[in-house]
Amino acid sequence: MKHWIVLLTLTAATFAQEAPKLPEPKPDVQRIFELQYVEAGEVKMLLSALNATISPVNNLRMIAVRGSKETVDVIEQALKKIDVPRPAKKNIEFTGYMIVASTKSTETVDIPDLAPVIKQLKSLFPYKGYRITETFFLRSRDGDNGRASGFIVDSVAQTRNSYAFSFSGASLTADRQIRMNNVVLEVKTPAGELGFRTQLDIREGQKVVVGKSNVVGTDDALVLILTAKVIE
Repeated sequence: MKHWIVLLTLTAATFAQEAPKLPEPKPDVQRIFELQYVEAGEVKMLLSALNATISPVNNLRMIAVRGSKETVDVIEQALKKIDVPRPAKKNIEFTGYMIVASTKSTETVDIPDLAPVIKQLKSLFPYKGYRITETFFLRSRDGDNGRASGFIVDSVAQTRNSYAFSFSGASLTADRQIRMNNVVLEVKTPAGELGFRTQLDIREGQKVVVGKSNVVGTDDALVLILTAKVIE
């Protein structure tokens, strides 16, 4: 019996000597980074997957980072790529032509730039005459909203009606197309309102028929032609 006790004691002592020691956990480090171009909230969202605590410093352009030294070093390198000047937004200049298409009048606008569009309209619709009643200009930045308003004065019909043209964001794509969201034209006349709402992709320099709306109480229609130019 004594031999077994001695053997067990020696075996336990051997295991105790051979058991590896676990490395002590490294303490977290804390650093404060000053931001030049991005907001602290954006940084926190972008780097949320990393195992670190990221907090704004008194609503300033600074963040306090707490985590392992390796993680904090990774965040420092990431900030060098994130916190950089953003490219300036380009301006987009729009020109709109409001045209009354008539089934009775044969008068047609004499504007060389619009001749191909008018020719296309004549092949699609039974209108005989086309005359410009209003031209508007609008400038917006890439990604921003836009709005233009005024009055449509038609000397032939002897009317003066208010209008509003707007869109909720015009973005320039890589192939220099302008993608316009929620394009709206509203015209108020004594007989009632007319207009349309649509989405639009327009290539720079292209003249596009945005929409057509019948004039209340007549066989005529209001047509909007739009063109866009990017200002470098």
